[in-house]
Amino acid sequence: MLERMIRDVLFSLVPHFLSLLFAFAVMLWIRWQLAGLVLLTVALYALTMVSSNKRIITLNRETRKMWEEAWGHMWDVVNNIKSVKANTNEEFEIERIKANFDRCYSKEKEAEDLRNRIKTYEHVIFGGGSVITMSLGALMLRWGMLDAGGLFSFLGYIHLAYTPFSRLAHNWRFVLEGVVVEERVANFSAEAEEDYINGEDIVVSGDIELRSVSFGYSQIGSQVIKNINLIINEGETVAFVGESGVGKTTLIDLISRYYDPTEGEITIGGINIKNWTLKSLRSQIAIVPQDVSLFNDTIKLNIAYGDIEKMSDNIVIEGAAKASYAHNFITSKRFVEGYNQLVGEKGIKLSAGQKQRVAIARALVRNPKILILDEATSALDSESEMYVQQALEVLIKSRTTLIIAHRLSTVKKADKIVVLHDGEVAEVGKHEELIAQDGIYKKLIDLQSFQE
Repeated sequence: MLERMIRDVLFSLVPHFLSLLFAFAVMLWIRWQLAGLVLLTVALYALTMVSSNKRIITLNRETRKMWEEAWGHMWDVVNNIKSVKANTNEEFEIERIKANFDRCYSKEKEAEDLRNRIKTYEHVIFGGGSVITMSLGALMLRWGMLDAGGLFSFLGYIHLAYTPFSRLAHNWRFVLEGVVVEERVANFSAEAEEDYINGEDIVVSGDIELRSVSFGYSQIGSQVIKNINLIINEGETVAFVGESGVGKTTLIDLISRYYDPTEGEITIGGINIKNWTLKSLRSQIAIVPQDVSLFNDTIKLNIAYGDIEKMSDNIVIEGAAKASYAHNFITSKRFVEGYNQLVGEKGIKLSAGQKQRVAIARALVRNPKILILDEATSALDSESEMYVQQALEVLIKSRTTLIIAHRLSTVKKADKIVVLHDGEVAEVGKHEELIAQDGIYKKLIDLQSFQE
Protein backbone atom coordinates (compact mmCIF):
# COMPACT_ATOMS: atom_id res chain seq x y z
CA MET A 1 0.00 0.00 0.00
CA LEU A 2 2.76 2.48 0.96
CA GLU A 3 4.82 1.59 -2.11
CA ARG A 4 1.81 2.10 -4.38
CA MET A 5 1.02 5.40 -2.65
CA ILE A 6 4.52 6.70 -3.33
CA ARG A 7 4.55 5.44 -6.92
CA ASP A 8 1.07 6.50 -8.01
CA VAL A 9 0.59 9.64 -5.95
CA LEU A 10 3.89 11.39 -5.27
CA PHE A 11 5.41 10.74 -8.69
CA SER A 12 2.29 12.03 -10.49
CA LEU A 13 1.67 14.98 -8.16
CA VAL A 14 4.03 17.48 -9.79
CA PRO A 15 3.04 16.78 -13.45
CA HIS A 16 -0.68 17.02 -12.67
CA PHE A 17 -0.24 20.17 -10.61
CA LEU A 18 1.87 21.86 -13.31
CA SER A 19 -0.67 20.89 -16.01
CA LEU A 20 -3.46 22.40 -13.90
CA LEU A 21 -1.59 25.67 -13.38
CA PHE A 22 -0.66 25.91 -17.05
CA ALA A 23 -4.24 25.28 -18.19
CA PHE A 24 -5.68 27.93 -15.87
CA ALA A 25 -3.02 30.45 -16.86
CA VAL A 26 -3.84 30.02 -20.56
CA MET A 27 -7.62 30.12 -19.94
CA LEU A 28 -7.21 33.37 -17.95
CA TRP A 29 -5.24 34.81 -20.84
CA ILE A 30 -7.88 33.73 -23.40
CA ARG A 31 -10.91 34.95 -21.45
CA TRP A 32 -10.95 35.53 -17.71
CA GLN A 33 -14.78 35.40 -17.46
CA LEU A 34 -14.87 31.83 -18.81
CA ALA A 35 -11.85 30.89 -16.66
CA GLY A 36 -13.76 32.14 -13.60
CA LEU A 37 -16.69 29.88 -14.51
CA VAL A 38 -14.32 26.89 -14.80
CA LEU A 39 -12.80 27.83 -11.44
CA LEU A 40 -16.29 27.85 -9.84
CA THR A 41 -16.93 24.38 -11.31
CA VAL A 42 -13.65 23.09 -9.84
CA ALA A 43 -14.45 24.67 -6.45
CA LEU A 44 -17.90 23.00 -6.41
CA TYR A 45 -16.28 19.66 -7.23
CA ALA A 46 -13.66 20.19 -4.48
CA LEU A 47 -16.35 20.89 -1.86
CA THR A 48 -18.25 17.77 -2.93
CA MET A 49 -15.04 15.69 -2.69
CA VAL A 50 -14.19 16.98 0.81
CA SER A 51 -17.63 16.03 2.11
CA SER A 52 -17.60 12.64 0.37
CA ASN A 53 -14.05 11.82 1.47
CA LYS A 54 -14.95 12.38 5.11
CA ARG A 55 -17.73 9.83 4.76
CA ILE A 56 -15.46 7.36 2.96
CA ILE A 57 -12.79 7.62 5.68
CA THR A 58 -15.44 7.02 8.36
CA LEU A 59 -16.74 3.99 6.44
CA ASN A 60 -13.21 2.63 6.00
CA ARG A 61 -12.50 2.90 9.73
CA GLU A 62 -15.80 1.18 10.55
CA THR A 63 -15.07 -1.53 7.99
CA ARG A 64 -11.56 -2.17 9.35
CA LYS A 65 -12.94 -2.48 12.87
CA MET A 66 -15.68 -4.85 11.72
CA TRP A 67 -13.17 -7.06 9.88
CA GLU A 68 -10.96 -7.18 12.98
CA GLU A 69 -13.92 -8.15 15.15
CA ALA A 70 -15.08 -10.80 12.64
CA TRP A 71 -11.67 -12.45 12.38
CA GLY A 72 -11.17 -12.09 16.13
CA HIS A 73 -14.45 -13.92 16.80
CA MET A 74 -13.52 -16.68 14.33
CA TRP A 75 -10.14 -17.11 16.05
CA ASP A 76 -11.91 -17.24 19.41
CA VAL A 77 -14.22 -19.99 18.13
CA VAL A 78 -11.27 -21.99 16.79
CA ASN A 79 -9.46 -21.69 20.13
CA ASN A 80 -12.58 -22.89 21.96
CA ILE A 81 -13.64 -25.53 19.46
CA LYS A 82 -13.96 -28.21 22.15
CA SER A 83 -16.47 -26.07 24.04
CA VAL A 84 -18.38 -25.45 20.82
CA LYS A 85 -18.58 -29.16 20.04
CA ALA A 86 -19.25 -30.19 23.64
CA ASN A 87 -22.28 -27.89 23.75
CA THR A 88 -23.38 -28.76 20.19
CA ASN A 89 -23.29 -25.11 19.18
CA GLU A 90 -21.73 -25.60 15.73
CA GLU A 91 -24.76 -24.20 13.89
CA PHE A 92 -25.00 -21.25 16.27
CA GLU A 93 -21.34 -20.32 15.71
CA ILE A 94 -21.60 -20.84 11.95
CA GLU A 95 -24.52 -18.41 11.86
CA ARG A 96 -22.65 -15.89 14.01
CA ILE A 97 -19.58 -16.11 11.78
CA LYS A 98 -21.70 -15.70 8.63
CA ALA A 99 -23.53 -12.74 10.17
CA ASN A 100 -20.22 -11.07 11.11
CA PHE A 101 -18.79 -11.42 7.62
CA ASP A 102 -22.08 -10.41 5.99
CA ARG A 103 -21.92 -7.14 7.96
CA CYS A 104 -18.37 -6.64 6.75
CA TYR A 105 -19.33 -7.17 3.11
CA SER A 106 -22.37 -4.87 3.52
CA LYS A 107 -20.14 -2.13 4.88
CA GLU A 108 -17.65 -2.69 2.04
CA LYS A 109 -20.52 -2.42 -0.47
CA GLU A 110 -21.69 0.80 1.17
CA ALA A 111 -18.20 2.28 0.73
CA GLU A 112 -18.01 1.08 -2.89
CA ASP A 113 -21.44 2.56 -3.64
CA LEU A 114 -20.25 5.89 -2.28
CA ARG A 115 -17.17 5.74 -4.53
CA ASN A 116 -19.43 5.13 -7.51
CA ARG A 117 -21.64 8.08 -6.50
CA ILE A 118 -18.52 10.25 -6.33
CA LYS A 119 -17.73 9.30 -9.93
CA THR A 120 -21.30 10.24 -10.87
CA TYR A 121 -20.94 13.59 -9.07
CA GLU A 122 -17.70 14.16 -10.99
CA HIS A 123 -19.33 13.54 -14.37
CA VAL A 124 -22.38 15.69 -13.51
CA ILE A 125 -20.37 18.63 -12.13
CA PHE A 126 -17.69 18.64 -14.80
CA GLY A 127 -20.21 17.86 -17.56
CA GLY A 128 -22.61 20.55 -16.38
CA GLY A 129 -19.77 23.03 -15.95
CA SER A 130 -18.54 22.31 -19.48
CA VAL A 131 -22.01 22.79 -20.97
CA ILE A 132 -22.51 26.12 -19.16
CA THR A 133 -19.02 27.27 -20.17
CA MET A 134 -19.61 26.33 -23.82
CA SER A 135 -22.98 28.12 -23.78
CA LEU A 136 -21.42 31.29 -22.39
CA GLY A 137 -18.56 30.95 -24.89
CA ALA A 138 -21.05 30.65 -27.77
CA LEU A 139 -22.79 33.82 -26.60
CA MET A 140 -19.46 35.65 -26.41
CA LEU A 141 -18.69 34.40 -29.93
CA ARG A 142 -22.02 35.77 -31.13
CA TRP A 143 -21.45 39.09 -29.37
CA GLY A 144 -17.99 39.37 -30.88
CA MET A 145 -16.22 39.15 -27.53
CA LEU A 146 -14.39 35.97 -28.58
CA ASP A 147 -13.34 34.48 -31.92
CA ALA A 148 -13.89 30.86 -32.92
CA GLY A 149 -10.22 29.92 -32.56
CA GLY A 150 -10.14 31.27 -29.01
CA LEU A 151 -13.32 29.38 -28.09
CA PHE A 152 -12.08 26.04 -29.39
CA SER A 153 -8.70 26.58 -27.72
CA PHE A 154 -10.46 27.37 -24.45
CA LEU A 155 -12.58 24.23 -24.67
CA GLY A 156 -9.39 22.18 -25.16
CA TYR A 157 -7.81 23.71 -22.07
CA ILE A 158 -10.95 22.95 -20.03
CA HIS A 159 -10.24 19.27 -20.60
CA LEU A 160 -6.59 19.88 -19.75
CA ALA A 161 -7.68 21.45 -16.44
CA TYR A 162 -10.40 18.98 -15.45
CA THR A 163 -8.34 15.83 -16.06
CA PRO A 164 -5.36 16.61 -13.76
CA PHE A 165 -7.68 18.06 -11.11
CA SER A 166 -9.76 14.88 -11.19
CA ARG A 167 -6.59 12.80 -10.87
CA LEU A 168 -5.35 14.95 -7.97
CA ALA A 169 -8.69 14.52 -6.18
CA HIS A 170 -8.59 10.76 -6.79
CA ASN A 171 -5.02 10.52 -5.51
CA TRP A 172 -5.93 12.54 -2.42
CA ARG A 173 -8.77 10.15 -1.66
CA PHE A 174 -6.39 7.23 -2.21
CA VAL A 175 -3.94 8.78 0.28
CA LEU A 176 -6.68 9.24 2.89
CA GLU A 177 -7.82 5.63 2.48
CA GLY A 178 -4.22 4.49 2.69
CA VAL A 179 -3.77 6.42 5.93
CA VAL A 180 -6.64 4.43 7.46
CA VAL A 181 -4.90 1.20 6.49
CA GLU A 182 -1.61 2.38 7.97
CA GLU A 183 -3.15 3.76 11.18
CA ARG A 184 -2.99 0.37 12.92
CA VAL A 185 0.68 0.00 12.04
CA ALA A 186 1.39 3.56 13.15
CA ASN A 187 -0.44 3.06 16.46
CA PHE A 188 1.42 -0.18 17.06
CA SER A 189 4.75 1.45 16.24
CA ALA A 190 3.93 4.34 18.59
CA GLU A 191 3.52 2.00 21.57
CA ALA A 192 6.26 2.62 24.09
CA GLU A 193 8.78 -0.21 24.32
CA GLU A 194 9.96 -1.55 27.63
CA ASP A 195 13.32 -0.09 28.59
CA TYR A 196 15.78 -2.97 28.88
CA ILE A 197 18.86 -0.76 28.76
CA ASN A 198 18.71 1.79 31.56
CA GLY A 199 19.25 0.76 35.15
CA GLU A 200 21.71 -1.33 37.12
CA ASP A 201 22.33 -5.06 37.15
CA ILE A 202 21.70 -5.92 40.79
CA VAL A 203 21.52 -9.25 42.60
CA VAL A 204 18.27 -9.72 44.53
CA SER A 205 19.07 -9.58 48.21
CA GLY A 206 17.04 -8.32 51.14
CA ASP A 207 13.43 -7.63 51.92
CA ILE A 208 10.75 -6.61 49.45
CA GLU A 209 9.00 -3.47 50.63
CA LEU A 210 5.94 -1.74 49.21
CA ARG A 211 5.71 1.88 50.33
CA SER A 212 2.35 3.61 49.83
CA VAL A 213 1.85 1.77 46.52
CA SER A 214 -1.22 2.60 44.44
CA PHE A 215 -2.02 1.60 40.87
CA GLY A 216 -4.77 2.06 38.28
CA TYR A 217 -4.84 0.80 34.69
CA SER A 218 -5.68 4.28 33.36
CA GLN A 219 -5.18 7.80 34.57
CA ILE A 220 -8.90 8.45 34.85
CA GLY A 221 -9.97 4.97 35.98
CA SER A 222 -10.40 3.85 39.57
CA GLN A 223 -7.38 2.47 41.41
CA VAL A 224 -6.96 -1.30 41.61
CA ILE A 225 -4.30 -1.07 44.31
CA LYS A 226 -4.70 1.57 47.02
CA ASN A 227 -1.95 2.83 49.34
CA ILE A 228 -0.43 -0.56 50.19
CA ASN A 229 2.37 -0.66 52.75
CA LEU A 230 3.89 -4.12 53.19
CA ILE A 231 7.23 -5.74 54.04
CA ILE A 232 8.06 -9.22 52.73
CA ASN A 233 11.11 -10.54 54.50
CA GLU A 234 13.83 -12.27 52.50
CA GLY A 235 13.21 -16.03 52.34
CA GLU A 236 9.65 -15.63 53.58
CA THR A 237 6.61 -17.34 52.05
CA VAL A 238 3.74 -14.88 51.75
CA ALA A 239 0.25 -15.79 50.53
CA PHE A 240 -2.12 -13.21 49.05
CA VAL A 241 -5.81 -14.06 49.38
CA GLY A 242 -9.04 -12.25 48.66
CA GLU A 243 -12.04 -12.23 46.40
CA SER A 244 -11.62 -12.14 42.62
CA GLY A 245 -10.70 -8.71 41.29
CA VAL A 246 -9.22 -7.27 44.51
CA GLY A 247 -5.76 -6.81 42.94
CA LYS A 248 -3.81 -9.94 43.90
CA THR A 249 -2.35 -10.61 40.45
CA THR A 250 -1.90 -6.88 39.79
CA LEU A 251 0.21 -6.57 42.93
CA ILE A 252 2.45 -9.41 41.76
CA ASP A 253 2.74 -7.81 38.31
CA LEU A 254 3.95 -4.60 39.95
CA ILE A 255 6.76 -6.48 41.70
CA SER A 256 7.79 -8.01 38.35
CA ARG A 257 7.52 -4.53 36.76
CA TYR A 258 5.01 -5.44 34.09
CA TYR A 259 3.51 -2.20 35.33
CA ASP A 260 4.88 0.63 37.45
CA PRO A 261 2.97 2.01 40.44
CA THR A 262 1.08 5.24 39.79
CA GLU A 263 1.99 6.25 43.35
CA GLY A 264 4.56 5.04 45.85
CA GLU A 265 7.55 2.75 45.30
CA ILE A 266 8.64 -0.87 45.55
CA THR A 267 12.11 -1.67 46.84
CA ILE A 268 14.18 -4.84 47.17
CA GLY A 269 16.99 -4.60 49.66
CA GLY A 270 16.25 -0.88 49.96
CA ILE A 271 16.77 -0.26 46.22
CA ASN A 272 13.84 0.99 44.14
CA ILE A 273 13.14 -1.64 41.46
CA LYS A 274 12.89 1.18 38.89
CA ASN A 275 16.66 1.52 39.29
CA TRP A 276 17.20 -2.07 38.12
CA THR A 277 17.41 -3.19 34.51
CA LEU A 278 14.33 -5.22 33.58
CA LYS A 279 16.51 -8.18 32.60
CA SER A 280 18.33 -8.11 35.92
CA LEU A 281 15.07 -8.04 37.89
CA ARG A 282 13.04 -10.54 35.89
CA SER A 283 15.91 -13.00 35.45
CA GLN A 284 15.80 -13.51 39.22
CA ILE A 285 12.03 -14.09 39.33
CA ALA A 286 10.21 -17.27 38.29
CA ILE A 287 6.45 -17.59 37.86
CA VAL A 288 4.38 -20.77 38.04
CA PRO A 289 0.94 -19.69 36.74
CA GLN A 290 -2.40 -21.43 36.95
CA ASP A 291 -2.69 -21.57 33.16
CA VAL A 292 0.72 -22.84 32.09
CA SER A 293 1.89 -21.69 28.66
CA LEU A 294 3.92 -24.36 26.87
CA PHE A 295 5.45 -24.16 23.42
CA ASN A 296 4.62 -26.67 20.69
CA ASP A 297 8.07 -28.15 21.12
CA THR A 298 9.84 -30.79 23.18
CA ILE A 299 9.44 -31.30 26.91
CA LYS A 300 13.16 -30.63 27.16
CA LEU A 301 12.89 -27.16 25.63
CA ASN A 302 9.87 -26.28 27.74
CA ILE A 303 11.78 -27.16 30.91
CA ALA A 304 14.99 -25.47 29.77
CA TYR A 305 13.05 -22.32 28.89
CA GLY A 306 13.60 -21.13 32.45
CA ASP A 307 17.27 -20.69 31.55
CA ILE A 308 17.71 -21.38 27.85
CA GLU A 309 21.50 -21.49 28.18
CA LYS A 310 21.06 -24.82 30.03
CA MET A 311 19.27 -26.38 27.06
CA SER A 312 22.19 -28.75 26.42
CA ASP A 313 22.71 -29.63 30.11
CA ASN A 314 20.74 -32.87 30.40
CA ILE A 315 21.81 -33.38 34.02
CA VAL A 316 20.27 -30.06 35.13
CA ILE A 317 17.08 -30.63 33.14
CA GLU A 318 16.56 -34.18 34.39
CA GLY A 319 17.40 -33.11 37.92
CA ALA A 320 14.74 -30.40 37.77
CA ALA A 321 12.23 -32.87 36.32
CA LYS A 322 12.90 -35.37 39.11
CA ALA A 323 12.60 -32.70 41.79
CA SER A 324 9.26 -31.59 40.30
CA TYR A 325 7.96 -35.19 40.08
CA ALA A 326 7.82 -34.89 36.29
CA HIS A 327 10.54 -37.40 35.39
CA ASN A 328 8.34 -40.46 35.86
CA PHE A 329 5.64 -39.45 33.41
CA ILE A 330 8.20 -38.07 30.93
CA THR A 331 9.95 -41.46 30.79
CA SER A 332 6.73 -43.52 30.81
CA LYS A 333 5.64 -45.70 27.87
CA ARG A 334 3.17 -43.07 26.72
CA PHE A 335 5.98 -40.63 25.94
CA VAL A 336 8.09 -42.76 23.60
CA GLU A 337 10.44 -39.87 22.82
CA GLY A 338 10.99 -39.06 26.50
CA TYR A 339 12.37 -35.56 26.95
CA ASN A 340 12.25 -35.06 23.17
CA GLN A 341 8.49 -35.69 23.07
CA LEU A 342 6.51 -32.86 21.46
CA VAL A 343 3.86 -31.52 23.83
CA GLY A 344 1.52 -30.16 21.13
CA GLU A 345 0.03 -26.69 20.81
CA LYS A 346 -0.21 -25.09 24.28
CA GLY A 347 0.83 -28.46 25.76
CA ILE A 348 -2.39 -30.19 24.70
CA LYS A 349 -0.77 -33.63 24.98
CA LEU A 350 -0.17 -33.11 28.71
CA SER A 351 -2.69 -33.12 31.53
CA ALA A 352 -3.11 -30.04 33.74
CA GLY A 353 -1.04 -31.65 36.51
CA GLN A 354 1.72 -32.65 34.08
CA LYS A 355 1.89 -29.13 32.66
CA GLN A 356 2.15 -27.71 36.19
CA ARG A 357 5.05 -30.05 36.98
CA VAL A 358 6.82 -29.03 33.76
CA ALA A 359 6.33 -25.38 34.80
CA ILE A 360 7.79 -26.13 38.25
CA ALA A 361 10.76 -27.89 36.62
CA ARG A 362 11.22 -24.78 34.45
CA ALA A 363 11.27 -22.63 37.58
CA LEU A 364 13.82 -24.97 39.22
CA VAL A 365 16.10 -24.65 36.18
CA ARG A 366 15.78 -20.88 36.49
CA ASN A 367 16.83 -21.09 40.18
CA PRO A 368 15.16 -17.78 41.08
CA LYS A 369 15.63 -15.61 44.13
CA ILE A 370 11.89 -14.73 44.05
CA LEU A 371 9.23 -17.31 43.26
CA ILE A 372 5.66 -16.41 42.29
CA LEU A 373 2.91 -19.04 42.41
CA ASP A 374 -0.23 -17.71 40.77
CA GLU A 375 -2.98 -20.11 41.92
CA ALA A 376 -0.78 -22.96 40.70
CA THR A 377 -2.90 -25.76 42.18
CA SER A 378 -6.43 -24.38 41.96
CA ALA A 379 -7.45 -26.33 38.83
CA LEU A 380 -5.94 -29.73 39.72
CA ASP A 381 -7.49 -32.96 40.89
CA SER A 382 -6.44 -34.40 44.25
CA GLU A 383 -3.75 -36.76 42.90
CA SER A 384 -2.20 -34.11 40.64
CA GLU A 385 -2.32 -31.58 43.47
CA MET A 386 -0.45 -34.00 45.75
CA TYR A 387 2.43 -34.31 43.26
CA VAL A 388 2.46 -30.58 42.55
CA GLN A 389 2.42 -29.73 46.27
CA GLN A 390 5.40 -32.02 46.86
CA ALA A 391 7.23 -30.36 43.96
CA LEU A 392 6.36 -26.90 45.25
CA GLU A 393 7.78 -27.71 48.68
CA VAL A 394 11.12 -28.44 46.98
CA LEU A 395 10.87 -25.26 44.91
CA ILE A 396 9.93 -22.97 47.80
CA LYS A 397 12.94 -23.82 49.99
CA SER A 398 15.37 -20.93 50.59
CA ARG A 399 13.44 -18.54 48.34
CA THR A 400 11.23 -15.54 48.83
CA THR A 401 7.90 -16.94 47.69
CA LEU A 402 4.74 -15.03 46.81
CA ILE A 403 1.60 -17.13 46.51
CA ILE A 404 -1.78 -16.27 45.06
CA ALA A 405 -3.96 -19.16 46.20
CA HIS A 406 -7.41 -20.28 47.22
CA ARG A 407 -6.52 -23.72 48.52
CA LEU A 408 -6.01 -23.86 52.29
CA SER A 409 -3.40 -26.58 51.91
CA THR A 410 -1.11 -24.00 50.29
CA VAL A 411 -2.12 -20.95 52.32
CA LYS A 412 -1.91 -22.42 55.82
CA LYS A 413 1.82 -23.15 55.51
CA ALA A 414 2.71 -19.56 54.58
CA ASP A 415 4.81 -17.49 56.96
CA LYS A 416 2.47 -14.60 56.39
CA ILE A 417 -0.99 -14.26 54.84
CA VAL A 418 -2.02 -10.92 53.34
CA VAL A 419 -5.77 -10.47 52.93
CA LEU A 420 -6.71 -7.96 50.21
CA HIS A 421 -10.11 -6.29 50.10
CA ASP A 422 -11.15 -3.60 47.64
CA GLY A 423 -7.50 -3.07 46.62
CA GLU A 424 -6.28 -2.52 50.18
CA VAL A 425 -4.53 -4.66 52.79
CA ALA A 426 -7.30 -5.65 55.18
CA GLU A 427 -5.54 -8.25 57.37
CA VAL A 428 -2.03 -9.64 57.82
CA GLY A 429 -0.97 -12.63 59.90
CA LYS A 430 -0.55 -16.38 60.08
CA HIS A 431 -3.39 -18.78 59.37
CA GLU A 432 -4.25 -19.42 63.02
CA GLU A 433 -4.08 -15.73 63.90
CA LEU A 434 -6.45 -14.73 61.11
CA ILE A 435 -8.88 -17.50 61.95
CA ALA A 436 -8.94 -16.26 65.54
CA GLN A 437 -9.67 -12.70 64.36
CA ASP A 438 -12.92 -13.95 62.77
CA GLY A 439 -12.59 -11.36 60.01
CA ILE A 440 -12.51 -11.36 56.20
CA TYR A 441 -10.09 -14.30 56.02
CA LYS A 442 -12.33 -16.47 58.19
CA LYS A 443 -15.33 -15.59 56.00
CA LEU A 444 -13.37 -16.50 52.86
CA ILE A 445 -12.46 -19.84 54.41
CA ASP A 446 -16.11 -20.54 55.21
CA LEU A 447 -17.43 -19.35 51.85
CA GLN A 448 -14.95 -21.36 49.80
CA SER A 449 -15.27 -24.42 52.02
CA PHE A 450 -11.59 -24.55 52.84
CA GLN A 451 -10.91 -27.54 55.04
CA GLU A 452 -7.83 -28.51 56.92
